[in-house]
Amino acid sequence: YYGFLFDISAICQLNIIFFLLYLLPFRFASSLPYRKILNILFFTVNAFALMFNFIDCEYFRYINKRSTFDIFSYLFVSSDTVVLLPRFFLDFWYIPFLWFAALLVGYFLISKTDTYFEKKFEFSKPLSLFVSIPVVILVFALCAIGIRGTGFKPLQLMTASRYTSTENIPLILNTPFSILHTMKQDAVNKVHYFDDKQAVMCFNPIKKYDNNKAEK
Repeated sequence: YYGFLFDISAICQLNIIFFLLYLLPFRFASSLPYRKILNILFFTVNAFALMFNFIDCEYFRYINKRSTFDIFSYLFVSSDTVVLLPRFFLDFWYIPFLWFAALLVGYFLISKTDTYFEKKFEFSKPLSLFVSIPVVILVFALCAIGIRGTGFKPLQLMTASRYTSTENIPLILNTPFSILHTMKQDAVNKVHYFDDKQAVMCFNPIKKYDNNKAEK
């Protein structure tokens, strides 16, 4: 149950702008090109969010936590990505396969649902201003509650510790929520108090031994 709180929060954070754009009381909002573009953007954003959840199914074993925003520094800054990424696809080939299968199912459900509601409720026609404003306010209010949760304090990563033991916190959280809530965290700055030569003079971790000499 508690995991759904963080799932709903992540879904609302990622999609609140799409919910509101779908409900604009203007004629262009009911046009086919506009809705197609929104559908593509909606599908793309959620596909990437789902991708990180699938990645964490295996990546979690190496870091023992949900991925955070600093994963992008590893993907786009670190030179190890070029070496490790092909190996990841070879070792965990089923992760991209399952992700792609989930996208196909999601696309099928979205297309069927969109067609059904468009026919049943005539969503091809723009909403009147009298109807649109209350609906937009209601949707925005529901999304705000979904994002922050129903408690006195907004949902944060540490909120999960109220509902379970420390080792089970990653089971309650989801990766998109974890990434979104670490975007503004300050990265640890790399500092150099000595240059390389001075550091080696103070302490050299590399030791060389003469194997020909018998140990005393």
